[in-house]
Amino acid sequence: MSLYSYLGLVNTRLKDEKSKLISYAKREVDIFQKQSESNVQIEERKEKKFIVFKIIEKIDSINLLMKNKYNVKLFEIQEQKIWNSLFEPCQGKNDFVLHITAISSLIDWINKNELKKLLETQPQNGSINYLERFLQEKYSNYDLKIIKRLRRIFTIRKMFPVHVNTKESIKAIEELGESYPDINYKRLWDKILLDFYLSLKQFEEILLP
Repeated sequence: MSLYSYLGLVNTRLKDEKSKLISYAKREVDIFQKQSESNVQIEERKEKKFIVFKIIEKIDSINLLMKNKYNVKLFEIQEQKIWNSLFEPCQGKNDFVLHITAISSLIDWINKNELKKLLETQPQNGSINYLERFLQEKYSNYDLKIIKRLRRIFTIRKMFPVHVNTKESIKAIEELGESYPDINYKRLWDKILLDFYLSLKQFEEILLP
């Protein structure tokens, strides 16, 4: 074999090895990216479940505090399976509709009949109106954001699944830093879930001795 032929063969083999190394490297990068994405998704799910667990804890705590102070159970959970919906990830509009319907139901299950007995003046009908009047009469220096967040959830809920897209609903979405109509439903749900938790947390802090 001539020197040129030998060098040509070596060069060909080097190219082949280089191609194999590049393919191997790309495959390893792809595997790493998929694993990283999977790990991120797992962490996100853990975070959402943690918030839902904290919401359950806050509702239980609020019910206990209200029972001790006013002999009233504030939240009457009518369907325990509602928590299953909140634990599920939100991947798009269909999931979002189920989620915001579930969280709106929790607000709807505020015990208006029991709150009514504690009030000097009766508000317009509606669970949030009764809670607001209760705070106005019993804890007048409460943070107005407690009620504002809950009303915003109801306002956004009005858009789904077949309701009219009102200016108020669009404004409520934009207040949470999301654009309309190009809504990132996953991100919007995360913010709504956090809003609900924060209102519960602040309400609990008011009730604490």
